[in-house]
Amino acid sequence: MRTKKRRNTMKTETEGLILMNRAVGDKNRLLTILTRDCGVLGCFIRGASRPGSSNFSATQPLTYSRLSIFRGRNSYTVDEAKVICTFFEPGAMDMLHLALIQYFCELVMKTVPENTDASQPLDLLLNCLHLLKKGRPPLLVKTVFEIRLAAISGWMPHLLYCEHCGAYEDETMYFYYQENVLRCQKCYREGSCCPLSKGALTAFRYVVSAEPKKAFSFQVSEDTMRQLSECAERYILAMTATHFHTLDYYHQAAALES
Repeated sequence: MRTKKRRNTMKTETEGLILMNRAVGDKNRLLTILTRDCGVLGCFIRGASRPGSSNFSATQPLTYSRLSIFRGRNSYTVDEAKVICTFFEPGAMDMLHLALIQYFCELVMKTVPENTDASQPLDLLLNCLHLLKKGRPPLLVKTVFEIRLAAISGWMPHLLYCEHCGAYEDETMYFYYQENVLRCQKCYREGSCCPLSKGALTAFRYVVSAEPKKAFSFQVSEDTMRQLSECAERYILAMTATHFHTLDYYHQAAALES
């Protein structure tokens, strides 16, 4: 007598931001999703290529949706998706915002593993998209995103004092981004480091320690912002040990606008 094999599946109800959407054949799509409860997942969805499909709008890039996800033996499948909110549509963005958001998505795909609680990186990315849509300066949003993502990914910057003599501040401090240590002027040594003025170091410390939605609420001069931004970028690149082509596109777009 034959027995029917039960499918090894598990259904998860969660929320997620669609990072990528690629065609698989004529009707199906492969989605990359930053989910709240399961980290970054690659999920198939059937029939979502048709504009009339109930799942079409909820699975477009940069759409935040409620999702029913089935975990099979070797893959994930989205059964149902409903829009919570939408952010930028690619055709409605300028090159600077498009490149920056693609860089954010690429960073998240690099740093957030599958099957993990991703509430912090998801909320960070959603907040950054909201602020960009509201018109906040891209350089500010980028800098805070890089610093906060590094911190919640396990790479908390060590900024409290000089790692050699214990000095809390100096006219210029040096952050060694590959080693994640801070040094004062007296203890400076050759190496891969970024100089930080008092204002830049204060802002750096604030971004790391502030409540999530208050991390963007600071004002510094343009020179200080550029110094902080350069340091944040070098740090996240050192920690991820990755070259992001989307970051190259962002810098090209920023140069055209300057």
